[in-house]
Amino acid sequence: MTSWQEGRAPEAELPVKNVRRRRILSMLMMIALGWGGLAAVVATGTTPKLGLDLAGGTSVILRAPAGTSADQIDQAVNVMRKRIEALGNVQEPVIQKAGANNIVVQLPGVTDRERALEAIGSTGQLSFRPVINNGAFGPVGEPIDASDDDPTEPAILGNIDPLDGPLEVGAAFALGGDITDATAVFNGFEWAVSLDFTSEGDDKFAAATRTAASFPMGDPRRQFAIVLDGTVISAPQVAADVDPNTGISGGAQITIGQPDDPEQEARDLEIVLKFGALPVVLEQEQIKSVSATLGRDSLNAGLVAGFGGLALVALAMVFYYRVLGLVTVVGLSIFGSLVVGSYSVLGASQGLT
Repeated sequence: MTSWQEGRAPEAELPVKNVRRRRILSMLMMIALGWGGLAAVVATGTTPKLGLDLAGGTSVILRAPAGTSADQIDQAVNVMRKRIEALGNVQEPVIQKAGANNIVVQLPGVTDRERALEAIGSTGQLSFRPVINNGAFGPVGEPIDASDDDPTEPAILGNIDPLDGPLEVGAAFALGGDITDATAVFNGFEWAVSLDFTSEGDDKFAAATRTAASFPMGDPRRQFAIVLDGTVISAPQVAADVDPNTGISGGAQITIGQPDDPEQEARDLEIVLKFGALPVVLEQEQIKSVSATLGRDSLNAGLVAGFGGLALVALAMVFYYRVLGLVTVVGLSIFGSLVVGSYSVLGASQGLT
C-alpha cells in the first residue's frame, strides 16, 4: 500500500462508522419508544377502550312512530348523544340510525342500565301548567295516560309522588323551549334544578305567576304544575310575598323531593332539560344486555390464542433463521408495542376503540 493510500483509508472508513452509529441510535430509539411506551401504558393503567362485545353493557333498539321525518330522527340521535356524553360513565357509545324509523344505541361498560335507558328514552317534554283543582273543589278524577298528554290542552295528570293525588291542570303557559339553561343545585335544604328562561319565557312565567298570586293562600289555583313527559313532578304554590302586580321573574326552581338519591335525580333531570326534548316519542323495541363476564372471557380467550400463536411463530423463525429470525421477532415486538400504546392513548384521549 502506498503512502497516499495509507493516508486516505481512515477517511474512507469514517462515513461507514457514522452510518453504523446512526443505525444503532435509531434502533435504540425505536426500542425505547416501543417497549418504553408499552411499559408507561401498563404502569399508568391506560388501556384500550373496549366495545360492547368485550366490555359488556346494554344495546337497545328504539322505534319512532310511522311518519317520523329523517330530520326528526337525526335530531333525536343528536339529543341522545349529548345526554349520554353528559352521563360520563359510558365508553364510546354508539348511537346511529338503522332503517327508516329505528335508532340503535350501544352503551359499552354502562354500570347503571336503568339510568342510561331513562336518559336516552325520556322524551324530556317539559311544560308549566296552571293548577285548576287538586281535590279541594271536589274529586279530580282519574289521570290520563302520560303518553297521551298534550301540553296545549287541559288534562288530569298523575303525580310522580304516589302520596300526592292527580291534578287537574290547564294548558301550558310555558314549555321546555322557553328554557335557556338548567343547573342542579343544593339550595341549603334540598336538591333542586334551577332554570333560566328566555326573555319571552320569562315574560310568560311572570304573567302566569301574577295570575296565581291573585288567589288566596291555600287555593289550588295559586299553584302551578311542572310537568315532565305527562307526569307532574312538582306543584309549588306561589309564595305569599309575591306581588300580584309583578309576579315572579328571573327564573325558577324545580324541587326534587325525597327520592333515594336526590342529588342523582337532580343531575339526571338537569341533563334531560339542558339538551332539550326529543322531537318524537320513542318506543323501546328491543333491549339486550351483554354480560361483562362473557366479554372478559372472550377477551381472555383471544389474548391466550394471540400470544400462543405469536410464540409459535417466533420459535419457528428463530429455529429456521437463527440470528436473523431473532432480529425479526424483536422488530415485531416493537411494532406490536407501538400499536398497543397508540390504541391506549387514543382510547383515553379521543374515545377510540
